[in-house]
Amino acid sequence: MASMAWRPTATDMSTPAKIQEDQEEPWERLFLKAFLTETYGTVSRAAERAGVSPADVRRREKESPRFRSHLATCREVLRDTVRYEILRRALEPTEKPVFHRGTIIGVIQEWDTKHLEWTAERLMPEEFHLPTRLEAGLGKDDEVNFRLELNPGTKEEESEDEFG
Repeated sequence: MASMAWRPTATDMSTPAKIQEDQEEPWERLFLKAFLTETYGTVSRAAERAGVSPADVRRREKESPRFRSHLATCREVLRDTVRYEILRRALEPTEKPVFHRGTIIGVIQEWDTKHLEWTAERLMPEEFHLPTRLEAGLGKDDEVNFRLELNPGTKEEESEDEFG
């Protein structure tokens, strides 16, 4: 009885190349860790820490579905972290010292709502209509004319005012 030896076919020959193509490179874990925890999403600095160039990272992202997935997950974690921090700064006050003649005499509490407002405008434009463009010019008798263009879905308003 003749033994039926396994013989590689054309598709079997290409399999090792596909596996090798999506194998983890030694620098990938270093890059992803630095990208997420040390450089806060800065590709060039994370690549430097991992000992590769940003071009290597972009190339690997295009070639490897696994690496692309890990990088997308890291980017989403960073986005969530920023969203959380925006909300935290709006809801929790920061204590800032008050000085008088070089001595701290107390503290004041400040809330940072600027980024929360920007985020709300982007996520809920129908509820937060902040100006997108403001034009000012001089009219007759040196009157200052304003033209305020609001976000889509609202009407343009014109008003005249003078600076005092």
